[in-house]
Amino acid sequence: MWLDDALETLGPDVIRHMFASQAITEPLRFGLEAARDVKRRFLTFWNVYTLFVTYANLDRPPLQGPDSLPPQVAPLEQWLLSRLQATIAEVRQALDTYQIRRAVAVVDAFIHDDLSNWYVRRRRREFWKGALDQQKQAAFQVLYHVLVRVCQLLAPVMPFITEHVYQNLVRSVSPDAPVSLHLLPFPEPDPARTQPDLEAAVMATRRVLKAGLAARNTARLKVRQPLGRALLAVPPEVERAVRVFEADILDELNVEAIEVVTGHEAPVSIAVALDVQDTTSLPPNAVPALRAALAAQPGRTVRETLLAAGHVSLPAGDAEVRLGWADLELTVEGRAGFTAAADRDVIVALDTTMTPALRRKALARHLVHQIQMMRKDGRLNVDDRIRVSVDAHGEVAAAIDEHSPYICGETLAVELSCGAPPGDWMTREVDLEEARVRVALARA
Repeated sequence: MWLDDALETLGPDVIRHMFASQAITEPLRFGLEAARDVKRRFLTFWNVYTLFVTYANLDRPPLQGPDSLPPQVAPLEQWLLSRLQATIAEVRQALDTYQIRRAVAVVDAFIHDDLSNWYVRRRRREFWKGALDQQKQAAFQVLYHVLVRVCQLLAPVMPFITEHVYQNLVRSVSPDAPVSLHLLPFPEPDPARTQPDLEAAVMATRRVLKAGLAARNTARLKVRQPLGRALLAVPPEVERAVRVFEADILDELNVEAIEVVTGHEAPVSIAVALDVQDTTSLPPNAVPALRAALAAQPGRTVRETLLAAGHVSLPAGDAEVRLGWADLELTVEGRAGFTAAADRDVIVALDTTMTPALRRKALARHLVHQIQMMRKDGRLNVDDRIRVSVDAHGEVAAAIDEHSPYICGETLAVELSCGAPPGDWMTREVDLEEARVRVALARA
């Protein structure tokens, strides 16, 4: 491919990112597919930027300059700012030592794992529904600050698109700001914003969610299906994190309650298998002996030993071998009425008992999903209020009556009724698991 054709087809920023994210000792896989992969990854940042612009235009928060931060912010914003400082420090170190690939990877990880997959995921609903109170205004300011900082970190690699974002975010509202992103000093980490304990708590929370979602997948339970409770067998430091972010876990796992239990109380069976990646450090012919020693011990006993000492000692011929969490694979299976999964020392067991109340709540959640899809297909604006009519009877009608405030709040409906809809409304037949109903909506 000629350079002129590549620049015209792919764009200069994509090409620069492809070269910057490639090890200089390895050949570059240059082509349209590799370019599309770069675009897909950058699209995550673009979506966060678009979300901010969309809701900022709706709420019109009184934003300060991008260097300003509110004196008090919620724990989620504190965590995001702490992760930003760590990212800035690592990017500066990578660039100072000419490790361009590492710098690009660090920024990509921050955008995908921290900014999009956690912060925006947890804040999206507040940006959409909530009134512009002090907490929401602080969230806008923090996200504004973070977006500009990410542009600065990406500027050496993707100078054109980051300049475009800067001009729209900063120059369009602050004409006195520097005329170009590339005239700003490169970001420096702020040690006052670093909170390693809070970062560890969020990491522990996400490990609980990882195990909980894996337990749902094992039982093929969709996240929209509410469950009664989640039983957690976790170390004390993870339990403390669970208490701080309990509301987030309840929402993400869609459970009514969380109970912390001991490993012996957890309704699961535990199996432990050898998972040593590098066997060269083991005595000769140690693997069969270690597997036999593990098979001879109850899985709960091995787990309790790991929790207490951080390792387990097993005989291998005339030698004794120490194995840690990284050398072993723990698998759990829920007993009757439970589905379970583990992430090393974290065990999550979900109660799968389905009550009539949970069924009605599930129907309400499925209805919200279908209405949201209809809003999207009808090309309604994100702030458009609607009227909704559902031709439903029996259990579905009972679910609508019981959960109407939730349904209206999630869909921005100012009116929700059961019965035949007017003929000029947007109408669709939808499946709510085992029930099939007609849903109609119109702009209010």
